[in-house]
Amino acid sequence: MAGLPLEGGRLDPELEINSISAAAEDELYGSAFVELPGSGLTGVQARNLGAAAIVPGGEDPWKTLGVMAGNWFCHPARNMTLICVAGDGEGDLVVHLMRAMLERMPHTRVGTVAPNGIRFRGVELPRGRWMDSCVQLQAVLRRMADARCTHVIIQLDQTGMERRLYSGLRMSVTALTGPVSGREELSGLLCASDTVVLNLDEKDWEDYADIIPEHTFTYSENKTCADLTAKNLRLYPGHMEFEAVAVGHVQRIHLPVPGGFSLYHGLCALSCGLCLGLKWERMARVMRCVQGPQGRMEVLSVPAAYTVVLDRADCPQSLEKLLTSAREFTAGQLVCVLGCNEQGASAVRVGMGSVAEQLSDRVVLTGSNLTRRGRTDIINDVREGMGAWQRPCVVEADRSKAVRYALEQAGPGDVIVFAGPPDEQAEKSAQPDEREFIRSCICAHHRILKEKRIPTGR
Repeated sequence: MAGLPLEGGRLDPELEINSISAAAEDELYGSAFVELPGSGLTGVQARNLGAAAIVPGGEDPWKTLGVMAGNWFCHPARNMTLICVAGDGEGDLVVHLMRAMLERMPHTRVGTVAPNGIRFRGVELPRGRWMDSCVQLQAVLRRMADARCTHVIIQLDQTGMERRLYSGLRMSVTALTGPVSGREELSGLLCASDTVVLNLDEKDWEDYADIIPEHTFTYSENKTCADLTAKNLRLYPGHMEFEAVAVGHVQRIHLPVPGGFSLYHGLCALSCGLCLGLKWERMARVMRCVQGPQGRMEVLSVPAAYTVVLDRADCPQSLEKLLTSAREFTAGQLVCVLGCNEQGASAVRVGMGSVAEQLSDRVVLTGSNLTRRGRTDIINDVREGMGAWQRPCVVEADRSKAVRYALEQAGPGDVIVFAGPPDEQAEKSAQPDEREFIRSCICAHHRILKEKRIPTGR
């Protein structure tokens, strides 16, 4: 209870507390229960279920819970540098680049906490249920501190922001990769940050101008008033090049990730590195060698004159960003191989069908579970979004045949985009399995062409 104002109540110095709880799913017997809004459990109910102590949250119950969790785990973050990547934008690439840059610095040991996994010192915890409260995050930070990590990168999506996972922590740098729906949550995160990194080209920040702190580092593609600006951008099928311009310094950057939208991720990672005191030249050398995260705008190596891109676009917004970025380096036709499954709402599938039809030249619908129950409904949902358009569309339930069909129709300069998981099993499995499956299909296709002595690319 150190650091918390104690008012009234009956205090028993001999009371034994064995855990901290804040939700009905937690172990309540013998715990100190903190009342949180919307948890579905009141203090009286927790007491009846065996809670040893009830702690009213007060004006900021999440801060109360964060302070207690920090005390319980002996404040593991005090001897580590915390970097937070938050927002509705896809921050996987920012986390990946930041981790690569920090790992190549002397005397640094890096851990990452993200919705898709937790990694530190060669240990990778399996994917599972995302953290419910800051108590679980403090427990992970304790393990990282015991492993002597010096830097920890925490990625917060919308769910993490709503659960106030940052409560009780002090961030050295907080990078906002997109708008945050929740003014109160954003204000709390900014107040807990020493430096904030912001994209000036994001128009949605105008509504939050009154809570953006003065200690803000900004970056932009074309606004010279930003602290870091990108100039002379050049896009290629497998990488991009640009000049990072800051006050008194210009550095040429080679980033092996395609697509113009990835430029902002690179600028965000560079901005975080500058705020942490990293050297320009070292960051440039690391970025030239680092590869993008697996399954995120990943260009697969193929022995042909076309380009194959793999991405886990699972909503209309992410699919739109993917196809828009791929169009920038497409010299021929843009082919979208869209994986369909029974997951998600019908409106999501309708939206993805509409985006694929509008932004690509040809669409191939596939998924290994399309022959099972619900095949007609799934296909109808996607086709409904494509109803207003007349572009070529092929439906192939067998995923291997769908990949082979897309390759057979590809010509020089074309870009084939594989978007979305094929089914529920692919969604739960590790991404490298999906990548290797597509690569094996490509190798088999070109082996057949070689045996028949047919040149690749029409």
